[in-house]
Amino acid sequence: TEHEFKFVLKLEGEEEIAAACDKWEPIRQGYLYLAKGVSHRVRAAGSSKVKYTMTFKKNAKTRTVEVETDLDARDFNDLWPDTIQRLHKVRHYLRHRNWLYEIDSFKDYLNRTYFLMAELEMPEGHRPPENLPSVLSKHLLLRVPLTDCRFASKFIADPRHATELYQRLAEGKKLGANHDSDS
Repeated sequence: TEHEFKFVLKLEGEEEIAAACDKWEPIRQGYLYLAKGVSHRVRAAGSSKVKYTMTFKKNAKTRTVEVETDLDARDFNDLWPDTIQRLHKVRHYLRHRNWLYEIDSFKDYLNRTYFLMAELEMPEGHRPPENLPSVLSKHLLLRVPLTDCRFASKFIADPRHATELYQRLAEGKKLGANHDSDS
């Protein structure tokens, strides 16, 4: 079991952050099933060598159980038309000390970035480092509380929802409490 610590970043920092990263890959992701506390998705990650996966996530008490399995291209392509919520993003990888930060640029239908968020997966019981890599900290808008489901990818996949969240953060407005964990 891991915890995913998320950090919302300023859109204007995208190029600088990307330049600091080791590598990147495009990701197409679609959800076959969504409900409160449950998601079932398929994903294609990479360009020249694509990795296909299917992932089931379920909130269980204070943690999220995640089960992932590899797919072949045929299975992915057969399942893709049945997805009910889709997203396209570019994921950049930034190694800092002993940790790997994944920075996702969520893309709209014109391939414009509408949301920028870093994620750090750590073993259960660990706390995220106080000091983020400088390229992230200088563009930080919000350290997302672990229990705030509004920043789950299945919700950020909706550009209207994500843009509204981003605008409120960028304007310095409070988002209000959200303590329903829903990955």
